This record gives sequence, structure tokens and C-alpha cells, in this order.
Amino acid sequence: MAGIAANAYAQALFALGKEEQRLDVYKEQLTAIAASLREHGDFVKILNHPRVAKAEKKELLVQVYGADTDHSLMNFMKLLIDKGRFVSFFQIVKAFVKAYNEEYRIAVALVRSAQELDEKQCAALKALLEQKLSKTVELQVLVDPSLLAGIRVKVDDLVIDNSAAMRLNKMKESVQSANER
Repeated sequence: MAGIAANAYAQALFALGKEEQRLDVYKEQLTAIAASLREHGDFVKILNHPRVAKAEKKELLVQVYGADTDHSLMNFMKLLIDKGRFVSFFQIVKAFVKAYNEEYRIAVALVRSAQELDEKQCAALKALLEQKLSKTVELQVLVDPSLLAGIRVKVDDLVIDNSAAMRLNKMKESVQSANER
């Protein structure tokens, strides 16, 4: 049930942002606030605690984020407090970003690499993915030593695995199937 409510709130905020022509601002600020809240889990606990007064929670939001947050977005967060829905904030942000990415044809590619990729490699990979997907691509690059070598790219349901671990697995399967014949 929480997912349905989160999507409804995200769609309402998206519609407001579109109407006000502030989608970019909302996305930037929502993701910054979400990142900040992830770092400060105790603050999130306070904002979701049933014994802390709603007025106090809203005042804390204003003190912490008020100076850097769009007025409508701050009112939205206060509404979440009033309705007892701030617990769904991260789901709302995720749904908002998803709607934003669909609106602007942006694909987020999760890239796992055995070694850190330099700027040139990232740019080449980004260009290749943009050509293949016909979308703007945002790369999220993580170093994953368990891959041994190579990279693994995941965009939505598409997985491109060119890691040494995958190649070794395929080779192993090939040898096993040859032995079974």
C-alpha cells in the first residue's frame, strides 16, 4: 500500500513541478535532500517518530533545508509530515526521479568495473550506450574487484556483462557441456 501512496505523491509533485516549469530544480533538490537524509539516519528517525510533534518536525525541516529548498517543495515535505507520509520520502523521490527520467528520455546505467574507469573510458561507454539506447545516459560507476577484469552494465532490464568472471563461467559451462556429450 505504501508504494501506491508514494507513487501518487510523486506523480502529484511531478505534475506541480511540470506546471511550474521547475522539474529540474525539484529533481536536484529532492536527490540532494534524500542523500543528506541517508547520511543522517537519526534525523530521519526524528522526522518519522510518532511522539515528536508535527509542528516540531516541520520546523526542523525548515531549519535544516529551508534556505536551500524551493518554497513549493518545502510545502510538499511539510504536507508529508502532516499526513504521516514522510516515512515514504525515499520511495517518493525514487518514483519522481523515474518519472523525470521517462519525461526527458534518460537512462541510468549502473556500471560495475573491476578497476576504476577514467574520464575517457566513461565518455566512450556513455556515447556507446546513448547510441544503442537512443536516450541520454547517466552513468553510475562502481568498482567491483570480484569481476576480476572487465565491466558489467545494467540499464533497466538490459544487462551487458563483459567481465572476466562471466567469461570464465561461460568457458566452464562450455567445457562441462562438451564433457556431457
